[in-house]
Amino acid sequence: MPRILLAALGAGMTLFPDRILAAYERVAFENPDDADAKSWLPAAIRAEGALYVLLCVLGGAAYGWFVRLVGGVGAVVAVFPRRYLGWGGRLAYERPDDLRWRAGFVAAVRGLGVLLTLFAVRALRRE
Repeated sequence: MPRILLAALGAGMTLFPDRILAAYERVAFENPDDADAKSWLPAAIRAEGALYVLLCVLGGAAYGWFVRLVGGVGAVVAVFPRRYLGWGGRLAYERPDDLRWRAGFVAAVRGLGVLLTLFAVRALRRE
């Protein structure tokens, strides 16, 4: 089931990167109108989504590698959500210091990190 969800997420990212970005900004920032994403960000979202779909479809060792990567990133996000968001903001936005993260979003990102880590552990136990 998680593999299907990851593939569906990837498909959405591939087909609708601008909508995904707009939805993310509305949920993540107190000031979404001030968020000035770098011009390459929608293409990066599309490429990341396509990679998710490809790895989920391929399965095998490629999917196993992907699961390990997701678990590792999830652990980092769970422990350091503000640093993760700060790094991402500096990477993806023109004026990252102008971004104001919603307080609940930081907690949600931490929770997502925990879920991703648990997903990876569960998937690896099945191998």
